[in-house]
Amino acid sequence: MNRKSAAVRKGEIVRAALELIGRNGAGALTTGAIADAVGVSQAAVFRHFPTKSAIVFACVDWIGDQVRPAVEAAATEPGPPEQRLRRIVGTLLAVARHIPAMPTTMLSREMHAEFPELKEKLRERRRLLHHTLQDALDQGKADGAFRSELDSSTAAYLLMGTVHSLLFRWHHIDHDLDLDRELAGMLDILFSGLNRR
Repeated sequence: MNRKSAAVRKGEIVRAALELIGRNGAGALTTGAIADAVGVSQAAVFRHFPTKSAIVFACVDWIGDQVRPAVEAAATEPGPPEQRLRRIVGTLLAVARHIPAMPTTMLSREMHAEFPELKEKLRERRRLLHHTLQDALDQGKADGAFRSELDSSTAAYLLMGTVHSLLFRWHHIDHDLDLDRELAGMLDILFSGLNRR
């Protein structure tokens, strides 16, 4: 029987970890559970990842690899500024819907307490997202779509907070929440304050 390459096995470990986090929360992430899910020994898991932290960081990198190109594509599609921003925020929620581990990784106190370095890793990703949103808001101001006195940085954080609040409600309170409908309603309210009158 052919042995799997290190890259293939690492991918299996990351996918198993993401599945465990998404299905059962941060507390379910043990190397024993990962090993069982992949069908290898714990020693085999540690051959590919020296620590549990390394597995978590690999999961964050994998999520980032899904989010980044999707957001970049949404940000560069042509269209009015408000439409671009709605598309970016909608894309974030769409990706999260397909990666149940994403809200837990972003928002779980338990996970951040166990892996304190995770906060810095996520801070950099949030900074990049904030920059993308702020650029779109600045372009909207330059085009006359948004109020000239608008603080683009604060507005970008409001948009990010909208995503976080919806993900929290969906993941922790109401998994049947209609994310698209809720997002549209929240953005209608938000843009009523951003748009130039």
